Amino acid sequence: MKKKFIFSCFSLVLLTGATLNAQQFNNTVLAGKAGPFTLEVEGGCWTPSQAYIQENAQLLSRIQIKSQPYFPSEGFPRLSTTILRNKCDASMQRDEANFNPDTFNPLKYFLNFTPGTSTTYRVDNTNYIIVVHP
Repeated sequence: MKKKFIFSCFSLVLLTGATLNAQQFNNTVLAGKAGPFTLEVEGGCWTPSQAYIQENAQLLSRIQIKSQPYFPSEGFPRLSTTILRNKCDASMQRDEANFNPDTFNPLKYFLNFTPGTSTTYRVDNTNYIIVVHP
C-alpha cells in the first residue's frame, strides 16, 4: 500500500512537471508577427479584427521551429503534405523549396493546433522541424 502511494505521488509530480513544461513554451517573436501573417493569409477576403489577430498570436506562440537531423524512421508528416490555406490568395506559394525560419508563416498551412496535442512536422529536404506545442 505504501509503495502504491509513493508511486502515485511520484507519477503526479512527473505529470505536473510535464504539463508545466508544455505550458511554459511561448514564442513571443513569432506571436509578434501575427498581424502581418494574418493579413497575408486572410487579407484578400476580409479585414481581420484585432481579436482575430490576437487569437492567431496565441496560436503562433505555440510554434517552435528548430533544426534536427533527419531520421528516415521518425514518421513526422512533411510540410508538403499539409494543405495550404490559399482560399483568399490563390497565388500564395508554399515554403518548402526556399524555407527560411525567420520569414516562415505557419498560418499559411492547416497545422494541427488542437489544444493539448503536440504535433511535429518535417520541412521537406531540410533539417528543420516545426513543433506545435499543446
